[in-house]
Amino acid sequence: MAYLGKVRREDLFVLATELNLKFDKYMTIATLKDLITGSEGCDKELTKNLHKTIVEDRKSNELRIEKLRIDEQKR
Repeated sequence: MAYLGKVRREDLFVLATELNLKFDKYMTIATLKDLITGSEGCDKELTKNLHKTIVEDRKSNELRIEKLRIDEQKR
């Protein structure tokens, strides 16, 4: 799954949680990718869309936090 090529570990944790997969916090990125892609009933399109949404949400939150930080510095 090419869309999992360059990913953040925390995004994979969220994706695995959304897919109801069991994992532990010490898993590597490669292990998490294998878990997700090798899961029974792994729907490529669903997984791709979930991952895209997770990344967009994370980036949106990061941007919001950065704006708050800038506003706080202006005061």
